[in-house]
Amino acid sequence: MKESLKVGVSGVRGVVGESISPQLAAAFTQAFGTFVGRGPVVVGRDTRPSGRMLEQAVIAGLQSVGCTPVLLGIVPTPTLLLATKELGARGGIAITASHNSAEWNALKFVDRAGLFLDEMHTEELFDIYHQGDFPLVPENELTAVTTATNAFARHAARIAAYVDVAAIRARHFKVAVDCVNGVGAVFTPAWLREELGCDVVALYD
Repeated sequence: MKESLKVGVSGVRGVVGESISPQLAAAFTQAFGTFVGRGPVVVGRDTRPSGRMLEQAVIAGLQSVGCTPVLLGIVPTPTLLLATKELGARGGIAITASHNSAEWNALKFVDRAGLFLDEMHTEELFDIYHQGDFPLVPENELTAVTTATNAFARHAARIAAYVDVAAIRARHFKVAVDCVNGVGAVFTPAWLREELGCDVVALYD
């Protein structure tokens, strides 16, 4: 593995075309599918140009070991965590390198409770990866890809249940939000305006 590949409790992170590739993503995904067992696995990504490419590799890796990919599309990572738990999935994979610049991307692994894998389970996952002995399924057992398009709406409803939406809307807050040219640009300004009645100044969206 090249030096720019970072492997640890936060997942597998690297520079696209240098240390992270579709082949690597598929292999780590096969290990994760082996780790969590057959069943639905939620997959979401951020807005990086490489996201769709790695999503296809993740789909292939999951299907090859008998898991059912449940695609959320572009979603905030907390939305994926919540969806993994609410949908009763075996686990989840977030395709995102968070704060890193656009040439990076990553796979982050989520357990069925909607939490990132802890250190012990991460080490178990990586042991499976290094062994490379994945239970590949025959053609007649390959699963179909499914989608869940309303994941953020469910997440937003959960947030609204924790705050006084009417009181916030009555204040007409002016909010500056830095979207960091990421997923925040897709969801945050519209949500603040439409749901909370805020006057939004969006930066880097």
